[in-house]
Amino acid sequence: MVEGTPLVDQYVHFAETEIQASLQFIYMLLNGYIPYNNAIHAALAQGQLRGFNAIEAILTRTYLVDERLTLGDIAVASVVFLSVSYTLDALLRNRHLNVCRRLDLVIDQPELKDVFGQPTFVEKAVQYTPPAKEKKEKEPKQPLTRDDTYKGCASKDAVDMATGVPD
Repeated sequence: MVEGTPLVDQYVHFAETEIQASLQFIYMLLNGYIPYNNAIHAALAQGQLRGFNAIEAILTRTYLVDERLTLGDIAVASVVFLSVSYTLDALLRNRHLNVCRRLDLVIDQPELKDVFGQPTFVEKAVQYTPPAKEKKEKEPKQPLTRDDTYKGCASKDAVDMATGVPD
């Protein structure tokens, strides 16, 4: 077993559960896959921000584990790559410079450059936009005819007899 393997697993798990899971649910909320709820969206955004804050504090060295690129670095860079195009806006990127530098370090690796491509950065995090309500045109009411008065009645004759209307 390679030294630091448990730490690599820890970073992979952290990236998946603390950042990517929140991002995935935010995506589903904002795109109508699950009903939008502002309180849930805010809680998920806070959870994701907590994850970015933790990674920001850890990133004081070049790589997360040892002095080489590991799966932990790639996993963290992957969720950051997705986040910068959806929830990690310009304001948050300025607060998490180490996280953004880590993304650049990983995606600029010759072996990974083609896999990642170039990220798309958002200036402002994607927000919920309620679907447009369709305006239903009201059909003009038709005047009642004699036959309409008999709808839902036992028989036309019974109504005629009760109302005294001849045939």
